Amino acid sequence: MMAGNPLMNPFAGFDYQKVARHLDFISWDSYPAWGNDSQSTEELGRNVGLIHDFFRSLKHQNFLVMENTPSRVNWHNFDRAKRPGTHELASLQDVAHGSQGVLYFQLRASRGSSEMFHGAAIEQRHPEKTRAFKDVTKVGKDLEKISPIVATNYAKAKVAIVFSYDSYWHCKMQKVIVRIKRSGKQFKSIIDIFMTMIFQLILLVLKMSFHNRTY
Repeated sequence: MMAGNPLMNPFAGFDYQKVARHLDFISWDSYPAWGNDSQSTEELGRNVGLIHDFFRSLKHQNFLVMENTPSRVNWHNFDRAKRPGTHELASLQDVAHGSQGVLYFQLRASRGSSEMFHGAAIEQRHPEKTRAFKDVTKVGKDLEKISPIVATNYAKAKVAIVFSYDSYWHCKMQKVIVRIKRSGKQFKSIIDIFMTMIFQLILLVLKMSFHNRTY
């Protein structure tokens, strides 16, 4: 399973919620466009978190990131390598949202064909000296340290966000385009607006919890 695009909006091609009824477990290929020109790292990370939570909700159990790249892809509009530290940050986010592990495409770089320029954990030349190899090694050590957390069972939530494919498709069919301005930026996606509101609500709850804390 995959999200709809590198900006991490939900995939609208078919109803994953119906498909999930016939599957034993859920996995997905995670390829966010880290460092793109239209989103900050925080905004894209927020969308990735939404997709993680969506896939975890399909069977109310943990899932698996089946594919991700330690460096770059070869099919985004601009194939930028991840900045230092981004791969570790994204991998730990995967696990924090319920992934049972972090798997890669590719393990070893291709010598030819359509994906020869796709990132890999092991490059053809000087593999142990590349930053991608060192980043993957760092993530492996991180996962060893937090292995008890990776095995955490699915916890029943007290609050839920309802996502309906019928409603989502209806909005698309009606060509609903919402434009609002905030901090000089223009959001054109309903998902962007919705997740911004949720993020602001979470910040408000955290601020209230902090101010009500006794020392």
